[in-house]
Amino acid sequence: MLHSYVTLTHRRCRRTVPSMSIPLPKDSEFQAGQVDIVRVLGKVDIQLNPEANELPSTSKERMSTLRIFEASIPGGTRCFLKEYLPEGQAFGKRELSVSRKLTSRWNDIIHAKSNETLSSEESNLLLKSLSRDSLTPPFPLLLGHLRPDERIESDEFRQLWLKRFPSVRPPQKGNLWLILKWDDASFKSLKRFPPLPQVVEGLDYFRKGQRDLKRWRFIRKIMRRGLEAVDFLHRAGYCHNAINGASLWMTTTNQQEINNLFIQLSDLGACQRLADFGSPSTSAWSANSLAREAMAEDLYQLGLVFMELIISSFCEDNKGAQMARFRISENNKLPGLIYRVEDVNMKQLDQRELQYILEKKCDSDFQSFREFCSSIQSWKDPVSMLERSDGAAWRMIFKLLSRGRLYDESKQRPLKISGRSLVREYDELFSDTYS
Repeated sequence: MLHSYVTLTHRRCRRTVPSMSIPLPKDSEFQAGQVDIVRVLGKVDIQLNPEANELPSTSKERMSTLRIFEASIPGGTRCFLKEYLPEGQAFGKRELSVSRKLTSRWNDIIHAKSNETLSSEESNLLLKSLSRDSLTPPFPLLLGHLRPDERIESDEFRQLWLKRFPSVRPPQKGNLWLILKWDDASFKSLKRFPPLPQVVEGLDYFRKGQRDLKRWRFIRKIMRRGLEAVDFLHRAGYCHNAINGASLWMTTTNQQEINNLFIQLSDLGACQRLADFGSPSTSAWSANSLAREAMAEDLYQLGLVFMELIISSFCEDNKGAQMARFRISENNKLPGLIYRVEDVNMKQLDQRELQYILEKKCDSDFQSFREFCSSIQSWKDPVSMLERSDGAAWRMIFKLLSRGRLYDESKQRPLKISGRSLVREYDELFSDTYS
């Protein structure tokens, strides 16, 4: 079956629209014609961890490597497809490998939560990888993958494709397609959160302080869930190498649903196994040092993402431009997805600009960076949030940005910083929910 119909709900009206089915090889995980493409979501650029000596406008690290589609599989399961283009095949193979490993580890955790036959030691080892109240995976779940064969190049299929998607190039034989589950977090990127309007309760409309405190509570929850997601990846034996606001997905952007908030790490194609660092001639100590540096770099980029989030969420000067950006995406009938800042011509604080300020303007000196942020008048509100509870948020951010180079004077050795240690420290720093 090359052509089928699916029923979609649109503006309270039910209408039938055509979908495309990918012809699959017989040995695929799915039988031919069972993956129905509903719509094209866009083309994605994978961005590796940036270098501080390049501002966003001069960076050449972005390249289009994959296309994303909304689809469905038997049973009506909603999913999304990643078609890795020829120049992105290496990323696709790596994401497939990492997703398989993480999915297996997640299934072990779910099994440990429900199976009382496991020993307490086994259960605790698995459960400490993630908060005990979480049933949301910290990554998109892999449902399967496929590589279409020569049938996808038939005239019949191409004619159907161009009829359904006239402005989209037909897929090519041999491209790797990943089939991932669509859930509450899919494509709700952290980058999109700051400009989204929120429900204001009662008198809070007249009390800016109360509104800011509730927003601050939600942002701190994002920080904790983000730390948990990165820690889960590191404990599974991988570093991400491409953490940014677009690669962190949220299960909810509604501040009133704070108890339902979890973070997923997407874009796993740049991941690297921690066990692969070094070479046969490299000593075990050197290989472990390289792995620790890679994990510290992930936490460093996460710290920059958190700084961007805090400033963008509380800086009044940025909100008008951010709202304009959100309205543009809605008017263009995009599916609410913006992967690149360049998609809209506007000025917005960016993760790379923060890294440039920290490393080049402040020479990686945390106190200078703090003073720089405090000196900018339009950043008064976000800085006031960071200063709350005797600068608790600053201390958390600085540890993330330390790249593991802090020194423990009491023990006369470098301070070990990991996602898990930062989660514990977070709980100590923010024991009061509204502090």
